[in-house]
Amino acid sequence: MSEKNILEIQNVSLSDANPDGKYLLREINLAVSRSSFIAITGANGSGKTLLAKLIAGAISPSSGKIIF
Repeated sequence: MSEKNILEIQNVSLSDANPDGKYLLREINLAVSRSSFIAITGANGSGKTLLAKLIAGAISPSSGKIIF
């Protein structure tokens, strides 16, 4: 993680618990620097809440890593 970043999301994926392994989020990458303000926007069902839960640590990714 870069010292200027307060959050890095590296190749994070989250798959459904069903046997078909459907991805709810796939290969998300994001870096947020200390001086930044961000907004996560999108249509209903696009994964905004899942991403927020991953960042907060409420759920764990299927793959990748989150450095906060």
